[in-house]
Amino acid sequence: MRPSKLVMYGLVLAICGWILNLTSTTSPNWRTVRNITGEQPDLVLQQGIWDICWNIMKKGQKDLLCTRQDQDYFNSQIIEVAQWMTVASLGATVVGLIVVLGAHGWIEKMRWLIAGLGGFIVICSGVAAIIPTAWYAYLLTDIPSPSTNISLGHCIVLGCVGGFMEVLSGFIIFVGLCRGSCNQEHKERRENTAPDSIRNPFPFRKISKESNVPYVRDSLRDDDDAL
Repeated sequence: MRPSKLVMYGLVLAICGWILNLTSTTSPNWRTVRNITGEQPDLVLQQGIWDICWNIMKKGQKDLLCTRQDQDYFNSQIIEVAQWMTVASLGATVVGLIVVLGAHGWIEKMRWLIAGLGGFIVICSGVAAIIPTAWYAYLLTDIPSPSTNISLGHCIVLGCVGGFMEVLSGFIIFVGLCRGSCNQEHKERRENTAPDSIRNPFPFRKISKESNVPYVRDSLRDDDDAL
């Protein structure tokens, strides 16, 4: 099975979405907190699902200090769910891409089914990436925070965009596989129903020595006697 251009576009889109989700998962900027009570006015707190980073000014230069000491924040249900779902999404995308690319190693009748299963896995991985980011954005101000000056981080945008790209890529892979399967079945049906004159335009004809013309029949017999 040779992947169509539509399937290749879907694979490229899925890889781009996976990169965005990886950046969203590992980067500690799901939300930004400012004007923290008892801290410097220019102190900025960046919170992610794995780390919390402080932008501290030291000798006129910004220094980034990351820690996991805020237990109230990390014990929130949304943080635990987001950790599991984002990791599962990254792993499922890799599995789906491997299944789609490795489908050519199966028997002919199973190739399209296996590749379609890979596209479905990619769609599920995209949904698994959208759910935690959208839920986090919905509960943005309800998650424990040392200040009320809270803004949405860029990781939420990256996660949502990456998830939608993966969902779209899965549908593109589905459409490409359906078109390829239909074209292959149509080609096989056309070859099976084609007349013999089209499938074999130059058939081999056996020359018979028995001829209806008397002098031709006698000439052939004389040649056999001479041999």
